[in-house]
Amino acid sequence: RQMKFHELYYFYDKYCKDKKGKILDIACGNSRNLLPFENFEKYGIDFSSKMLEQAEIFSKKNNFEVNLKKADMGNLPFEDNYFDIVLNIAALHHLENNREKALEEMYRVLKKDGLALLTVWKKEGNKQQYIKWGKEERYYYFFSYSELKDLIKKAGFKILEDKTSGKNIVFVLKK
Repeated sequence: RQMKFHELYYFYDKYCKDKKGKILDIACGNSRNLLPFENFEKYGIDFSSKMLEQAEIFSKKNNFEVNLKKADMGNLPFEDNYFDIVLNIAALHHLENNREKALEEMYRVLKKDGLALLTVWKKEGNKQQYIKWGKEERYYYFFSYSELKDLIKKAGFKILEDKTSGKNIVFVLKK
């Protein structure tokens, strides 16, 4: 297990390893965050067609099926109460607006008592920045801990665990 995924594996080991159901990875990228969830029906959304192509390649290479859709995290194309687990890892901080709506959508698609893992980068200094990422620049919104906690509660979640871990703010949430 790679160290940079320690929050994910901690979440899986503590909350998910003996469960089954449906899992959604929001802004799934290449879908690597779904690897440990063997007992789950896997779904991934991303706004990038290129990343969805990478997810297709990665899932085939690693022998798992994932239902992929091109979608925005502020408008999830799923029914209410559909997922047992939702992952939103290092993605919410890329939204220039509709951050509150994205959290409301996570809550909406989770089943009662469903669980979510939410992580964002934390950084001191300017709240909004464009940071070089490969050949492009990406937008980042740096939440304060209390600001993110307030948005999470406003969306209706119960906070099971929260911590600052290295350069991340991590929340384990329950509907």
